Amino acid sequence: NLMRETAYPGLAKHQARHMELLIELNLYVAKIAVQREFPEDLLSFLSDWLSSHIADHDQLVTRYVAIATQRPVAELAYPEYLGVSQDKVTPQK
Repeated sequence: NLMRETAYPGLAKHQARHMELLIELNLYVAKIAVQREFPEDLLSFLSDWLSSHIADHDQLVTRYVAIATQRPVAELAYPEYLGVSQDKVTPQK
């Protein structure tokens, strides 16, 4: 996990957000099953959640990883995703 590998300080909070999402999804599915919610409402909720989460929470991770001193194990495999050029990537010892 990228956040664990780079010692992201917000890891527990980030994981909690994902757990909250799973709880919300289970509630939607239960409501849909008894026809107290429309499937379209679930899609709307999920779309909004993902957009917000990526724009806010995942961007915090991105900014942290870019400057983290503890580097991810597979950094050499995906520097373009971390916003670093190949020549600035140093292998871990």
